[in-house]
Amino acid sequence: MLKSQVIYRFKIHALSVLLGLLAMSQLHSQDDTFICNGDLIITLSGSGAGTNAFNIELNGSAASFGSLANYSSAVNSTAFNSQDGYIYGITSNYEILRLKSDGTSDNLGKPPFLPNTSISAAGDFDANGIYWIHHRGNKSFYGIDVNNGNTLVDNLELQWHSSSGNTGKFNEDIDDLVFDPLDKTSMYTYQRNGSGPTVTRGHLLRADIDPTSPEYGFIFSAGRLAPSEIIHMGAMFFDSQGFLFGYGSNQQPIFQNRLIRIDRDPATANLVAVGPGASANDGCSCPFSMFVTKKTPDSYNVCLGEPIEVTYQIGNSSNVSPGAAIFTDTFPSGFVIEEIIFDEVFGVVRPGTGVGTNKLIIDGITFANKVVEFKIRVTPSLASGTYQIHANLTNLPARFGQVIKSDDPETFASNDPTVFVVDYEEFKDNFDIGEDVVMCEGEIANFIANVPLAGTTITWSTGDIGTFASTNKTETIIATAELGACSDADTVNVEVVPYPVFDLGVDLQPCADNLPTLGVPFQAGQTYSWSTGENNNEIVITESGPYSLEIDDRGCKASDSINVDIIFENYSLTLDDLTLCEGESINIDANNPWPVNFEWTLPSGSVANGGVLFYEDVNEDQSGDYILNMEYLGCEYTENFNVDVNIVPESNLDSIERPCYDALEYTLSVPDNSDYLYTWSTGDNVPEITVSESGIYTVEINNNGCIKLDTSEIIFVFEEFIEAFPDVTICEGDSLGFLAENNFLVDYVWTLPDGTESTDNNIIFPQIDESEAGLVTLSMVYNQCNFDTDFNINVNAQPELDLDEEATFDICDSLTIDINSVQPGSSIAWSPADIANCQNCETTTLTTTTSQFISVTIVDDIGCETKDSIYLNIGDNGLGDPLNIPNIFSPNDDRTNDFFVVPPLCYEIKKFEIFDRWGNNVYSKDLHPGDTVEWDGRNHVGACEQGVYTWVGEFLFINSGELKIIHGDVTIVR
Repeated sequence: MLKSQVIYRFKIHALSVLLGLLAMSQLHSQDDTFICNGDLIITLSGSGAGTNAFNIELNGSAASFGSLANYSSAVNSTAFNSQDGYIYGITSNYEILRLKSDGTSDNLGKPPFLPNTSISAAGDFDANGIYWIHHRGNKSFYGIDVNNGNTLVDNLELQWHSSSGNTGKFNEDIDDLVFDPLDKTSMYTYQRNGSGPTVTRGHLLRADIDPTSPEYGFIFSAGRLAPSEIIHMGAMFFDSQGFLFGYGSNQQPIFQNRLIRIDRDPATANLVAVGPGASANDGCSCPFSMFVTKKTPDSYNVCLGEPIEVTYQIGNSSNVSPGAAIFTDTFPSGFVIEEIIFDEVFGVVRPGTGVGTNKLIIDGITFANKVVEFKIRVTPSLASGTYQIHANLTNLPARFGQVIKSDDPETFASNDPTVFVVDYEEFKDNFDIGEDVVMCEGEIANFIANVPLAGTTITWSTGDIGTFASTNKTETIIATAELGACSDADTVNVEVVPYPVFDLGVDLQPCADNLPTLGVPFQAGQTYSWSTGENNNEIVITESGPYSLEIDDRGCKASDSINVDIIFENYSLTLDDLTLCEGESINIDANNPWPVNFEWTLPSGSVANGGVLFYEDVNEDQSGDYILNMEYLGCEYTENFNVDVNIVPESNLDSIERPCYDALEYTLSVPDNSDYLYTWSTGDNVPEITVSESGIYTVEINNNGCIKLDTSEIIFVFEEFIEAFPDVTICEGDSLGFLAENNFLVDYVWTLPDGTESTDNNIIFPQIDESEAGLVTLSMVYNQCNFDTDFNINVNAQPELDLDEEATFDICDSLTIDINSVQPGSSIAWSPADIANCQNCETTTLTTTTSQFISVTIVDDIGCETKDSIYLNIGDNGLGDPLNIPNIFSPNDDRTNDFFVVPPLCYEIKKFEIFDRWGNNVYSKDLHPGDTVEWDGRNHVGACEQGVYTWVGEFLFINSGELKIIHGDVTIVR
């Protein structure tokens, strides 16, 4: 997987010292480099645009984006080289650019070992100044020494580890890669959420790059990042403390503007800020730098005068010693350092600082590739308050900047001061056992004390000791807290209250017009809550249903309920007067939820019982007034209505009538009654109408809503044939037919032009000629109806056309064809049209480079058509004689057949390429009109070997305008 990796690792160790010294000397003499201090840098660009670089400054939960420089070229795979202080990137032409802080750049050219295929957006420098890029074409990683002529140092191919759920070579297209500054055996990247192997889509990936590891060269999944936070990450970067960040998008289409912080165990992503957006994005940082962190408790109580413990970390993830860096931290006046605790000695505490003072200075910090930790114990000032304290590193190499300030690692902000609170009143302010308690009899009140500090002793008036006490009676409880010289007491009162006792009574069934009142005697101190939302001790019933009352006596609650069923509540049997037609039915259902007694008083004076009044087939005797009376438990309900029954009119239209067409008038009538309303489908409103065309006619007869519908279909016999047979003109040889289709049993007599007769309902001429032209007559008889008509048949001859079967001509020539005897007014069409110089012409010139059929179609002025074709043969020798391209030559400088020559003839040569038997291009040329191909048998490195070579060319034929791709071979003989 990795060629000469071990050798490289040993070589680079020695080389990195030299490179580091060289880079340091350059940094001191140049002002166009960037400072290597772990800052996050993003580069944004769009398609075809330049590149904008921004510095990201974290501030609390937000971030600011400051412009660093703008570059005219668009680059990707941007990375910070900690050895020389420059940012590097790759252009779309595979060239490496060195980006400078003043907005200029140096073009270092294209590394010769990179294939001419797409390079991905992923790249980063390791701590030794080697530029690693991921090549999208062959899915491998190239290590490039950019300060030594773009020398190839290594070529690494990664494999999926089985734990990832994938197997085989790592073939994923990635958008960035980063080296862990604190764990130099790990490299990280991200698989897009929408592409690549399904099981690792959207996953943070780690590569093992430790050549001594048995898992060297394998890719592992560190876990999936939530797609709500990120689905595409064009930029990844570490800061100098080893925190991992990303910049990308969480939506489609991709628009990258989200800065996220990535935790690796477990893998999670959290939004830090939203910044500038772009479709193309990359990022870098220089984490191989120094950092200092400082952490203290968020708050501290000093009732006992105890010191505060402060923890520091100083780290250098680069290979470069800072020389003799100086650490400084100064506390406010009144603070005293009591003790300094080193995990390992890494410098010298300056005399006059440290224990007994409020300042600590450590000189001579020289380590590299290491993180050290130490602690101090400091007694705070006697004044309570909030303090912000910054430590710093100074006397640094120029590459790290002038000053590195300490960072609070518990925040997202960069290089922010450490904040903590000193509070002498915390003990008394925080001791609390809760509020007074009012509880119901039988309950227990529990109290948990809020302990100010560890070690506090709490005693209760109940006899309990510790943080917990309880009681079930009315009393005052006192708790006392003691810790050394600090003490405090807190008091609560407990009152036990009995539960209320009451009864709402039994369920009720009142009448709707006489509703009762529900309630209980009023008692001071109690609150009342009815299920209706009312809060009095008494309420008036308004509807059926359950009613409940809850009485609350200082939190001690009791409840009772009662059900109310109001007879005839909301019952509505609104019976409207009815107008009915004879034969309809009456069906009135007066049933209700109560077992009532029903009494119906009918128009005849008789009485009926039951909840339903039903007549299936009413008549005029059921007309009159109806009265309904209902009674239950003394509650009554009465309703009355009227019924009016009308007769349905009669009608006697015949369903079908067939008068003769020549009468064109027919009368339809129905019984006449002045009380009726008439509505015909014709729009008439009288009992009798006259019609003059075939159709279906309907009438509606309305007697006060009682409706009779009647229909009659009128068919005027032979009406449809009045203009059915006009004169006909047809081409000779076409087929012709006439059909006299009827819905009746008709007698037919056809008389044809030759005098013959037919009694069928149709006549057919399968292939008509001029002898069948003339007058045709038709006679039809049905009952008392007759129909006679006649028409002429005119027959036209087809146009004349006769072409040869085949014509042979040269690929560089043209062919002229002449057709004669075309009648005036005719149209001519040649097909295919693109090889004929004139459409709709009797004489046309044809040009083509392909053997094929061409046809001509003639259509006369009435549409009679004739078609014929001819085969155009340009020969069967493939390329055709005019090309005359040779297939052997001997480039031996004897002035005989030393060149392979292809001259332009009846064509222009647009492009010509020659390939050897392995597919390598040995000759390629784009030509201009009139240019000749001449090849001397050499490629870009020298003379080609003897053998067969394949050629392919683009030929534009002048006579036809056709562009053809032609190929062949040529043999070199030496």
